[in-house]
Amino acid sequence: MYRRIMLAVDGSKPAALALKEAIRLGKALACEVHLVHVVDDAGAAYDVGYFEPAAVNQKLLDAGRDYLQRAAAELATAGVEHSERLIEEPFAPADIAVTIDQAAREASADLIVMGTHGRRGVRRLLMGSVAEGVLRLSRVPVLLVQGEDDSPAFSLRRSSQA
Repeated sequence: MYRRIMLAVDGSKPAALALKEAIRLGKALACEVHLVHVVDDAGAAYDVGYFEPAAVNQKLLDAGRDYLQRAAAELATAGVEHSERLIEEPFAPADIAVTIDQAAREASADLIVMGTHGRRGVRRLLMGSVAEGVLRLSRVPVLLVQGEDDSPAFSLRRSSQA
């Protein structure tokens, strides 16, 4: 049925739940999971009055690499074949859904798995819905895994203990 699943990860709890679902599918169907993270710096200028673009971009790249590395480690531990891709610049700036859809096409994905934050009302209006955009654009099935909240599933803090 599915030979290649693309999993979009962003470090959120919904993405962590989607990873667990992709692991279940990958094991059950003996298929490859292609991880993708899109670096989205579109909102950085709105979060602070002054920022150093190069420093912000580097932090976003580091975070993306960390998300991919952690997800890849979980897939490896589960024995699921996988690959990963960090997309440093979206194909369509400010529209991550277009980038995820394009990445799925390039990866020849049979299924897209991703978490959704389940935003409603004004929050959805202001922040948009990447998941809804992917649903509209995708030519392959999309499995959405709804999360409990928007807090990060993967902490970027490192323990001082080795």
